[in-house]
Amino acid sequence: MKKVLCLIDSLGSGGAQRQLVGLAGLLQQKGYDVTLACYYERVFYREHIERNHINLVKLTPKNNKLSKYIEVFSLIRRERYDAVIAYLSGPEVIVSMARLFLRHKFVAIVSERNVVNRMTLVDKMRYCIYSLADYVVSNSHTQNSILHRRFQFLRKKALTINNFVDTQYFTPADVASDGDSVLKILVLARINMQKNVLGLIEAARKLKDRGIKFRIDWYGDYKDADYHDRCVEKIRAMDVGDLFCLHSATTDVLSKYRECDVFCLPSFFEGCPNVVAEAMSCGKPVLCSNVCDNPLIVEDGGNGFLFAPDDIDGMASSIVRFSELPVGDRVRFGKRSRELAVEKFSSDAFVDKYIKLIESK
Repeated sequence: MKKVLCLIDSLGSGGAQRQLVGLAGLLQQKGYDVTLACYYERVFYREHIERNHINLVKLTPKNNKLSKYIEVFSLIRRERYDAVIAYLSGPEVIVSMARLFLRHKFVAIVSERNVVNRMTLVDKMRYCIYSLADYVVSNSHTQNSILHRRFQFLRKKALTINNFVDTQYFTPADVASDGDSVLKILVLARINMQKNVLGLIEAARKLKDRGIKFRIDWYGDYKDADYHDRCVEKIRAMDVGDLFCLHSATTDVLSKYRECDVFCLPSFFEGCPNVVAEAMSCGKPVLCSNVCDNPLIVEDGGNGFLFAPDDIDGMASSIVRFSELPVGDRVRFGKRSRELAVEKFSSDAFVDKYIKLIESK
């Protein structure tokens, strides 16, 4: 039985964390001896980890970067893992360096979870370090294309493995919508600039001016307190506080998907958004920005509508367009979302691609 370490900095509420926890469970079901490790305290997905009996190791480095390297290196050397899969930049750099310095050889897989268009010097150095790893996995075709184009030395190592969704768990509600005349719009995403919260608030004002009956519920954590405060102030200034509500991140995402009429994600850029895949698996139409891999996931006019994230009028018009659809067309959009989710986000295809990498050396 091969031993696999899945490493990430924290197990907070983000999409990368959700995917890595899911991958650990899937690999374990396939017969691998899996350990999930992190070095920050928060464990948002504890219930899932415990339910699937995943071995969780919380490293305890001191408050400096070198300590993190020492902790991870020691864990790999002591447990002699056959493969290490790292998500997010900090753990990815550590695992790449471990591949160089440790005598114990293992398959090192680092996984890009976002799209990086504007690269700083630090980003470029990071990708150079990734050349020490065996594989660089992107969860979007957009990011993989960027790596192939800008870093020729990664061409043979870089590949795409799209996110998966548990289509047996994320299923449509047994009962149809209650037919409420108020359009219930759901967003599940961090509250930050990338996700374009301010843009959607402005669109909400335009919807109110046009007399559309709607409510937007946005669930997500935030690290940038200034941006969060700007969003709160914008909601007040636009006088949409009764229509646009910011909530903390929730673990009860299934019920939120099932309760909404349509899912929205207005981001300026994305990798392969988990929340879009999950909403689609729950049979929900999707309104999202026409960026990165989104047009490969959402069929404009088939299971939702696409808009430019910096075009507030276009964003509002997409929501109006959906609100004016007959019930039959909304049902058709939802059914198509479910079909696409089952087709595109298979957990079997996802884990099998990782297994191929694990077994490659």
